[in-house]
Amino acid sequence: GNLANSTLYYVYAYNNAGVLDFQIATDVPNANLRFKNASSQYVYLGWFVTDSAGAPLPFIMRNGHYRFVFSGIDSTGAHRVLSGGNQTSFTAVSLASLVPSHIRLVRLYIEFLGGATGRAAYLRTTGTSTFNRIFTAQSTDALNFETAIELNSSRQFDYKVTNAGDSLTTYVTEVNE
Repeated sequence: GNLANSTLYYVYAYNNAGVLDFQIATDVPNANLRFKNASSQYVYLGWFVTDSAGAPLPFIMRNGHYRFVFSGIDSTGAHRVLSGGNQTSFTAVSLASLVPSHIRLVRLYIEFLGGATGRAAYLRTTGTSTFNRIFTAQSTDALNFETAIELNSSRQFDYKVTNAGDSLTTYVTEVNE
């Protein structure tokens, strides 16, 4: 069947008249991630998200660890959650359209370009005062790396840069369930 654009889906297995069958739905699993809502008929297997054309984003999942196949996703695709961020005060970035509500830890691929020597970018869990600091030493340097960030219950993290001429772009690369 056709899948909706930019949508989170959950995969369930169930007994269909003695035959193992599967269901893809937008219904979230229950709190312990075992069943579909209150129905023990549908066993929760995992989730995936579609891009703006309704195609599932490519990923590898093992034991609740999801790794987006970065090379299989357009760099302007759904896993990019911040593009050219230049806010100089902490600003929330939402991942609500990309990860399920029970997710609290993600790994981000970071591209940071500071406008001058000694510029920095900061990331933190929204609502906290503890942050990670990311440096770039020279104005011509672009810093590219991955880091883990904890999300708040609204699936957000905060970022800021030291100067509006700086640029921060982030992509979700991994999710731990």
